[in-house]
Amino acid sequence: MSSVFHSVIFLSSQIGTREAWTKLHHLSTTDCLTYEGGKFSKSRGLGVFGDSAQKTGVAADIWRYILLAHRPEAGESEFAWDSFISCDNNVLLKNLGNFPGHEINRSAHLFVRIKPEKAEEWRKVFGSDEVQKIKDEEAAMKAKKECS
Repeated sequence: MSSVFHSVIFLSSQIGTREAWTKLHHLSTTDCLTYEGGKFSKSRGLGVFGDSAQKTGVAADIWRYILLAHRPEAGESEFAWDSFISCDNNVLLKNLGNFPGHEINRSAHLFVRIKPEKAEEWRKVFGSDEVQKIKDEEAAMKAKKECS
């Protein structure tokens, strides 16, 4: 819906005013980002949203990098705590280790190693465990419909 709004509805509103607005030249869209094998759902408490991401204590720059690196441009992409932690520890920290010494010292203040044990804690806090329960419920309802 956002694509339709920005490419048609909002543009029509601009044209309708007959004022010299800057028009949209390029529209970047993405596919879905899933959460631990299921859908993000704020109402069910499944997923990590802006306010809850802050509660993890992970710096905003790390969140920005990982979300941009896994942006679902050519197909669906999945957010999983294990890959989030691995990306931070292996891509950001280990690759940054190849920079000269002064860059390593500067970066050490920006990027903190995230302990793998945090994945289980964050799954409970942000509802990852509920994803499988919902999948099971949906499969049971589908099977029930097929039997009737």
